Amino acid sequence: MHHMNIHVKNIYPQSDFELRTGLWHNQPMNIASLRRQRGWSQIDLAEITGLSQPKISRAENGDDSSTMATFKVIAEALGAELHELFIEPRAAAEEEILKAFRALPEARQKGWLDMAHLAASSRHE
Repeated sequence: MHHMNIHVKNIYPQSDFELRTGLWHNQPMNIASLRRQRGWSQIDLAEITGLSQPKISRAENGDDSSTMATFKVIAEALGAELHELFIEPRAAAEEEILKAFRALPEARQKGWLDMAHLAASSRHE
């Protein structure tokens, strides 16, 4: 089977996915954040994936030379979905909060919402 190296970014957006994620802007990926959450260095991730440390660094920085195949290997090693590599760390944290919220019983969800509203209102005082 022949594998093609598909580059993740282009100079101009080519699809809705690129428009939503801004992948053509050469912005840093969420890889470093996910890696640090696991307590791994770039060298650790390189050893786990079989990729070189410079390749890990380039992927983390959104370098144009990174291919979808590279991102798939990294996502698998991190135990993450592929799309999670391309979201901002804040969005990733929000997604974790949302997952935790959805796992709560309805009564506990109300408590969380009350706490969030209280925290937000005290910021404005």
